[in-house]
Amino acid sequence: MKLLVIALVVNVFFAVPSKAQTGKPAVTPRQALLSRHMQKLDPSQMEMNGIRLKDYEGFEKNWKFVTVRYRKDSTEMRYTYANDLAWKALTSGEKYPDGAVFAKIGVITEEDPAFASSVVPMGAIRYQFMVRDEKKCKHTDGWCYALFGGLGVALTNDVKTEEMACAACHKIVPERQYVFSQVAPLTSYMKQVQEKAAKAMETILPPVPVDQKAVQFKTISASDLPEDAQRFLSSKQKKVRDLVGPLKESAFEGTLNEMLPNLIKEALATNQPAIFTTTDQKYFTMAFPDHQRKTPCNDGMHPIAFVETVWGSPSRRINLNVGCYGK
Repeated sequence: MKLLVIALVVNVFFAVPSKAQTGKPAVTPRQALLSRHMQKLDPSQMEMNGIRLKDYEGFEKNWKFVTVRYRKDSTEMRYTYANDLAWKALTSGEKYPDGAVFAKIGVITEEDPAFASSVVPMGAIRYQFMVRDEKKCKHTDGWCYALFGGLGVALTNDVKTEEMACAACHKIVPERQYVFSQVAPLTSYMKQVQEKAAKAMETILPPVPVDQKAVQFKTISASDLPEDAQRFLSSKQKKVRDLVGPLKESAFEGTLNEMLPNLIKEALATNQPAIFTTTDQKYFTMAFPDHQRKTPCNDGMHPIAFVETVWGSPSRRINLNVGCYGK
């Protein structure tokens, strides 16, 4: 089942007032990303996990380009590169040796004023590194993580929490040695379609195995949800699909946004609310079929509402948004 979105995130979502918002506009994932770069960080903290941005200066010119991903939630283009050791292991299937490094540039995008149906890169907003060191970072599956803003300042005041959150997310793909990125297939897609032989297809576009146990749901009663989540559901929505797994234990602000596509897909497939909560249920994000606001959608599309708590909000502020999605 393929999840289809009717427009870019910056346009598809619109804020719907809720009591928890107290009249304030909803905070989009993009705004949350930008605000993180404006929070009080120590400008002298240029190192995270022994990693410094300047140690890898110019990597985008000298390393192998791996792939590019577009984050719908934050409107961010993310370019991934690999040094020689990481590239060799990635393309051969061998074990990643110490010294293998992946680097990612997060580039913020804006609508092209000359061509409104496209977005263009506007500049780097963050840099992320995965450095292989099995002994030093055994507690995070042998990968040391670091995250920096455009000026090289570490984007966290709590390294332990940040690295554990990164590791928890990467546990989704243990069969790839905890590396999400796969080499982008730049050969002709139509050629791939035409060459129907399975062996040829595997050579051109290798199948990407997914650990189905990493992101899975179980059915729980709506009464088990946090009270702030329950009040958004109708009396008919008595069962909820709960996303379970290690991500709960090390969730951080970005996890709420990153799990949203999985929740929307599950809500569409089951016609039930789907939720992801932190272990203590202090923070959550939930997607559910929207039968109350009668949002107009094109044929084949369905209105899905989603709510999430604003991370760190002292008043437990909650945002409510609605979008149209297709299975």
